[in-house]
Amino acid sequence: MSRAIPIAVRDFALPAPRTGSIEVHSGYGATTEQGVEIHVSLQAERSRQIEGYEAEVALAHVFAIGKLLFRVGGRIDGIVPGQPPLLEEIKSAFDAEALARRLEATPDHPYRLQLQTYAYLYNEKHGVVPVLRMTVVSTRTRALVVEMPLEYDAARYEAWLGRRLAELEEEEKARRALDRRRKKLGAALTFPFATPRPGQIELMAELETALVDKDYVMIQAPTGLGTTLGILHPTLRHALLGGSPVIYVTPKNSQHRVAEDAVRQFQEAESKKSGIRSLTLTARSRICMKDEPVCTPERCEFAKNYYAKVAAGKLTEKLVRHPLVTEATLKGFARKYEVCPYELSLGAAPLFDVIVGDYNYVIGPHGLVGRMTAALRGKACLPSLVVDEAHNLFVRANENLSAALSRNELERLEGDAALLSPEFVDDARALARAAVALISSVAPARGNVARVTPAPRKVEQLGAAAQGLMARYLASPAMIGARDPVLTLVRSIDGLLAALAQPADAFVTLYERDKGDEFLRVVCCDARDALAQSFSAFRRVVGFSATLKPFDYYARLSGFNQESLHTAEFTSPFPKANRKLLIIPQVSTKYRDRAREVGRIADAVQRIAAVRPGNYVVFFPSFQFLADTAAYLTPPPGLTLLVQKPQMTRHEITACLRQLAEPGQHNLLLAVAGGGLSEGVDYPGNLLVGAIIVGPAIPGVGPAREALRDYYQKHYGQGDDYAYTYPAMAKVIQAAGRVIRSELDRGVIVLIDGRFVERSYSDLMPRDWYVDSVRELVSTSILSDLHAFWGSAGGTP
Repeated sequence: MSRAIPIAVRDFALPAPRTGSIEVHSGYGATTEQGVEIHVSLQAERSRQIEGYEAEVALAHVFAIGKLLFRVGGRIDGIVPGQPPLLEEIKSAFDAEALARRLEATPDHPYRLQLQTYAYLYNEKHGVVPVLRMTVVSTRTRALVVEMPLEYDAARYEAWLGRRLAELEEEEKARRALDRRRKKLGAALTFPFATPRPGQIELMAELETALVDKDYVMIQAPTGLGTTLGILHPTLRHALLGGSPVIYVTPKNSQHRVAEDAVRQFQEAESKKSGIRSLTLTARSRICMKDEPVCTPERCEFAKNYYAKVAAGKLTEKLVRHPLVTEATLKGFARKYEVCPYELSLGAAPLFDVIVGDYNYVIGPHGLVGRMTAALRGKACLPSLVVDEAHNLFVRANENLSAALSRNELERLEGDAALLSPEFVDDARALARAAVALISSVAPARGNVARVTPAPRKVEQLGAAAQGLMARYLASPAMIGARDPVLTLVRSIDGLLAALAQPADAFVTLYERDKGDEFLRVVCCDARDALAQSFSAFRRVVGFSATLKPFDYYARLSGFNQESLHTAEFTSPFPKANRKLLIIPQVSTKYRDRAREVGRIADAVQRIAAVRPGNYVVFFPSFQFLADTAAYLTPPPGLTLLVQKPQMTRHEITACLRQLAEPGQHNLLLAVAGGGLSEGVDYPGNLLVGAIIVGPAIPGVGPAREALRDYYQKHYGQGDDYAYTYPAMAKVIQAAGRVIRSELDRGVIVLIDGRFVERSYSDLMPRDWYVDSVRELVSTSILSDLHAFWGSAGGTP
């Protein structure tokens, strides 16, 4: 027989066949941190009160079925000595009474099966059938709610055991078949084009070598190199040869299309039907079939009996027959089989070869990483991770772990409570007022900003009140629509309390008074530890972007292990004659100089855009600077002025791009660097002939940014660089990359500000922007240089 396959009791003790609904008391999933804390506290109390009490006792047994061995193991929460001994499992929930009722009424509940499994393991080891007790504790009051005695029914358990082992045997056979299929795919995987783009061959060769002995890779490569295919081909090949998939993550859902198109190209290049399978994960809020994602069987028919419906309909097996699963595919399954499309996508993900998703599936509490690793065997079989636009990863992680409460927003929600059912109006208003009171409790006597520490007791009381209201609200027949006041209020409070519970060193709590509002804000300064923990679930991690310099900055803050890191920079493969890069250092865009310089900036923009007809985009550091300049700006004849608005929707951005693409129409677009029109968006063909970048996009100075600067100075000795200079230049380079996207594109890139010739900024530029000195880009006669560029051979855009 082969070596025993390890499986945790939590993953082993599941209903066979599956039953149950998606809900907090389903028993599927891991214990929360708060639950672990309550376990430890109660175990310590038991040890003091009961002589000989043992906590976290390891039990294991090897089961054989056919030619397979499964080693099932885990730790029982507690053993009370006696004749016979008593085995105790501790479970916790906010609504502990509801959990107790569910356990009482559901013999095959996963929690009951876990305790029954421990009884079996104990009996196999010691030859004694123990007494069993399920202990349920409230996370709200931390009080012990019920001690439920359970009988070990050997006949019933062994009948379940036979079914479960038969399931595992089939699952393992399917896993091994999947492993063989992937290895065969990996061996046969070829690049989908006979002639790679210039630079792609070098990129793939570099990555092939790095993947052999490095766990982390960072690649800086410009747009137009064919980076997505160049990164995905060697990474996917290595992963498939190891029998594992690739998870490809992007900053936004809207950027999934690039990865999906790459997978299609691989699929179209294959002649065999058993080709690469791809699944795109979509955010819960976007793919949810209801107005609000409230995952309880009482509120959602797609959550009700979900596990039974998926098992009975063999839905994961049906889904994997689709070679390219997208949001539309999943919603089709949801409508046909009345199952949650979000949960179905997560459950089926381990069966696909390429899983495309948002950063949140790696850095957030969405369960994807855990599900993937639970379905695989050993480090070598772990999935590989590809991070697109990797310069954004740690920024997004910091944002996800940060949170804030606004007094004005809370008061608005207090007013919206009038729309609720009468029995919840007073409680919702009281909760909103309590959150406002928490903000007010830390307000300084003087000044508008302070680092604060809210009173733990007040925080705990606010959390208990929020959870209590939520439990009562969801248990009621009240109608829940989009932007429901109770759900919005409770989620806002929960987000802040979760941030407050994080380790203090990398987090700063601030009180701010600004523009007629008050905020209680928790700022995550450094998410590297959380990211590093997530990365431990991957065999290798490959991050790529057009802006990853300096590499040590991005590697440190992104949680990459620098001892096993390979870095490489690639330059544009397109003729340098197709691009004109110029710097105007005589103009200052510093905040203190803007009022004096804004007229000169507007004049420069007008003159540059008048040289050659076409679409131009002007990138500003902020919307305010954009508005100030627009007031002085008259577009050259034949150009229509377009202006980016704050918080433009995806549809508005698409409409703007369509207007740029109108034949015969030329536009001057004013946009903000780092926004939706400068990153993660394509301007294909001759959609743009020029980009004018007005100054380094220095982040706005404020309490949160200054907290970051102080943290970076303390921990890395480079506060200003890490908080201001490096993020600014990342936005500049991203904005500049919008112009030249193919070997046929021609265009100009003009940088306006004297800081661009300073070494602290020029060292961060791609190495092909200049040869020896950044001063090569400074023009003494910019209009003449532009006329000469457009008048050169092939100068028509």
